[in-house]
Amino acid sequence: MLMDFMLTAPPLAEWPPDWREILLETCRFIQNLGRDFRRQTEPDGGVGR
Repeated sequence: MLMDFMLTAPPLAEWPPDWREILLETCRFIQNLGRDFRRQTEPDGGVGR
Protein backbone atom coordinates (compact mmCIF):
# COMPACT_ATOMS: atom_id res chain seq x y z
CA MET A 1 0.00 0.00 0.00
CA LEU A 2 2.74 2.47 0.92
CA MET A 3 4.71 1.59 -2.21
CA ASP A 4 1.62 2.21 -4.37
CA PHE A 5 1.21 5.63 -2.78
CA MET A 6 4.88 6.48 -3.29
CA LEU A 7 4.65 5.57 -6.96
CA THR A 8 1.35 7.31 -7.69
CA ALA A 9 1.25 10.33 -5.34
CA PRO A 10 1.34 13.76 -6.97
CA PRO A 11 4.47 15.87 -6.44
CA LEU A 12 4.64 17.50 -3.02
CA ALA A 13 4.33 20.97 -4.57
CA GLU A 14 0.85 19.99 -5.78
CA TRP A 15 -0.38 18.91 -2.33
CA PRO A 16 -2.81 21.23 -0.54
CA PRO A 17 -1.19 23.19 2.31
CA ASP A 18 -3.08 21.27 5.00
CA TRP A 19 -1.79 17.93 3.64
CA ARG A 20 1.78 19.27 3.65
CA GLU A 21 1.32 20.38 7.26
CA ILE A 22 0.10 16.89 8.21
CA LEU A 23 3.11 15.37 6.46
CA LEU A 24 5.47 17.74 8.30
CA GLU A 25 3.89 16.84 11.65
CA THR A 26 4.18 13.13 10.83
CA CYS A 27 7.85 13.50 9.87
CA ARG A 28 8.59 15.35 13.11
CA PHE A 29 6.82 12.64 15.10
CA ILE A 30 8.89 9.92 13.42
CA GLN A 31 12.11 11.88 14.02
CA ASN A 32 11.24 12.21 17.70
CA LEU A 33 10.52 8.48 17.94
CA GLY A 34 13.96 7.79 16.50
CA ARG A 35 15.65 10.17 18.94
CA ASP A 36 13.79 8.65 21.89
CA PHE A 37 14.69 5.14 20.78
CA ARG A 38 18.35 6.10 20.37
CA ARG A 39 18.42 7.63 23.86
CA GLN A 40 16.83 4.54 25.39
CA THR A 41 19.30 2.18 23.73
CA GLU A 42 22.48 4.12 24.53
CA PRO A 43 24.57 2.61 27.34
CA ASP A 44 24.42 5.85 29.37
CA GLY A 45 20.72 6.39 28.70
CA GLY A 46 21.46 9.50 26.66
CA VAL A 47 22.91 11.33 29.67
CA GLY A 48 25.64 13.79 28.78
CA ARG A 49 24.14 15.05 25.57
